[in-house]
Formats: sequence, C-alpha cells, structure tokens
Amino acid sequence: MTKNRPIQIMILLAAISLAGIIAVQVYWVARAVEEQEQAFDHNVRMSLRSVADSMCQIDGNDLIDNKPIDKVTSNYFVARLQYNINISNLERLISEQFETRGVNIDYEYGVYNCETDRMVFGELVSQEQDDSVEKIRLPELKEDEYYFGVYFPSKTAGLLSNMSIWKFMTAGTVLMLLFFGYGLVVVLKQRRLSEIQKDFINNVTHELKTPLATLKLAAEVINKNTTGDKSTKYAKIVCQETNRLEAQVEQILSTSLAEHTQEVSMEKVEASTFLNEIVEKFKLEYSDVQWEIELKNSDDVLKTNCQNLEAILRNLVDNAVKYGNGEVGISTDSKSRNLEIIISDNGSGIPRIYQKKIFDKFFRIPSNNQHDVKGYGLGMYLVKASLKQIRGSIQINSTPEGTSFTVSLPKGQ
Repeated sequence: MTKNRPIQIMILLAAISLAGIIAVQVYWVARAVEEQEQAFDHNVRMSLRSVADSMCQIDGNDLIDNKPIDKVTSNYFVARLQYNINISNLERLISEQFETRGVNIDYEYGVYNCETDRMVFGELVSQEQDDSVEKIRLPELKEDEYYFGVYFPSKTAGLLSNMSIWKFMTAGTVLMLLFFGYGLVVVLKQRRLSEIQKDFINNVTHELKTPLATLKLAAEVINKNTTGDKSTKYAKIVCQETNRLEAQVEQILSTSLAEHTQEVSMEKVEASTFLNEIVEKFKLEYSDVQWEIELKNSDDVLKTNCQNLEAILRNLVDNAVKYGNGEVGISTDSKSRNLEIIISDNGSGIPRIYQKKIFDKFFRIPSNNQHDVKGYGLGMYLVKASLKQIRGSIQINSTPEGTSFTVSLPKGQ
C-alpha cells in the first residue's frame, strides 16, 4: 500500500485540480450567461419601450402607463398600448429598434385584442429572412383595444451562440479531461508493467540462488581435488565466476530489499571493533591493493544496522578498487553527533555533471561504449537507499586526482 501512495497522491491532487478548474469554469460560464441574459432583457425592454413611444407619437397619443413593458416569461415580452396599432409600422419599428440595440435573434410578434385577449395577427421574423420573399398582406386594425407581444423561441441558443470564447474554453477543458484520462491510463499501465518487471527480476534472482550455491560448492570441491595445472586453472576460473555471479545476484536482491523495507533494526556497536573487522576482510579480499588506513576515535559508539553498514562500505570500497589506480584509503573523523567514514581512491575522478546522478538507479557514467568495468548501476543506489534506512548520509568530493565518499552516521546515545 505504501509503495502506491505517491501515485495515489498524484491522482488525487490532479483530480482535485481538475475539479477546481471545472467548478471555476462552470461558475464563470453561468455568470456570463446571466450577464448576457440581463443585457438581452434590457435591450429588448428598451427597444419595445421605444417602439411603444413611437407608436403613440405616430397616432398622437400618450402612454397611459410609465412602465408599459412586461416580461411574462424569460423569452416573452408584452407592450401595453391599448390604442390603435398599425401593424406595418409596428413591424418596421420593432425591426429597426432590435437592429439598433443588437438584438439579432429570431422572434415572433403578435397583436392581441385587449377585450378578448385573443391574437388577431402574428408573424415570425427570422434574422436570415430572404428579402426577395413576398410579404403577406397586413390587416388594418381600426379599434383602440389592442396590445402587442414579442416572443423569442430560440433565446437560449441565440445567447449561447454569442459566447464563442466560452465555447473554446469548454472545448479546451474537455480536451484536458481526455488527456488526463489517457495519461492516467498510461501511468497506471506503466506502473503495472514496472511491478511485473520487478517481480520477475526478484523471482529470477531468488531462483538463481540455489543453483549458484550448488555450483559454487561443486566448484570448490573440484578445485580442492584437482591435480593437473589445466584442471586447476579451469576450476579456479569456475570458482571466481561463480563468486562474481553470486555477488551480482545478492546485489539485485539487496536493492529490492532496500526498496521495500522502510525500517531496519538499529543497535549500538563499538565503531573501532566493527571497522577493524571490516577492514581486515577487505585486506584479505583485495590483497593486491595498497591500503591507507587511519581509524581514529576508537571509543565512539554507533547506532546502526551492521548488515546495512557493511553492505554500504563494501560497495564503496569495491568502487574505489574498480575505478582507482591501486590505492584505497579508509579513515574516520568524529563530530559532535556523527562519525564520518571516508572512503577514497586515486582514480581519475567523476565529472561534476554526473556527481549527483551516480546515486540514481541503473545510472552508469558514460564511457564511449567501453565495458572494461562491469556492473548494473545499482551499487551507489543501494548505498543511498541503505543509508536512508539507518538515518545516515553521504557526500562526494571528486577531482581529477581522486574521489572520496564521506559517510556520516549517527552516534549511539
């Protein structure tokens, strides 16, 4: 569950961000629609008020109501005149006023009898109307008991058609959601493939341990019981290669263990005793190396995990032997709360651009396709991961004259 937490947090944060973006966009779209509708209603009211004023002036009448325009529904407006209405003038005035105020939506207008509240004339006016179409004959209304109304059958669609920027933003949001969904599927798929790959490597390395142990034992027995020079040589080669393969398998297993183990048991150990034993092992293992040993402050006590610390030092010494020129130094320096262990070599150094990357998993310094030094790029990654488990740290100092790694470990309280 813990190893999936980063990707779960990433998905959660991305989902919250997208939800926030969508909520903000919905809010502003709603505000934009509301403002559009308010502006539309205002323009329609002012247009119809001007039409009513003009109709009364043409007939020489006065408005009997200071507010003659009523909004019956969201898309239906009524103008109360109660005077004689000239339908020809009415259509012309409505068209002129709507054009002046930018009301460019199809509408229907109708004239009603005030006494019966029944329509006596009505017509649809389309903004795409062809002027070549013959107009119907308009009736003449001579009585003074009429009012007129205007209805917008496609008001909502018309308002939305004027919001191009919001259409573009909505399309962008939909695309963003699609890309997020696709990216999420790809990430989860890659995560699953990575887990399968890790499980496969772990299973293979575990399965290799048993035949390697058997092969190693058989090679040692053959080596001890061989008398001929050639047979002895080949038996020795088998032993060496078996040991090297076993070390590589152990390194892969250790890396997997370091990734999946969050905490290790800590114990107090005497620094001088532990380091002296480790150094003696190194001297026997690398007998052709010139050693410079300087172990000070023998009374220091470390709070650490011995297995992890030995693996850390072994990886650093192994690198010093591989990349150095036959000289390896091991020294210590005591600080107030920490003990520093310095592993140094006299190699050609590590370029500055690679000094931070050497702790990345599978990273190896480019060497122009030369493979004189074998490895998987796991050693320094394992050092960093193991140090994190025992609450230690590491620093690198590299020049063309040599490289040194300083391991800082907490002292026992």
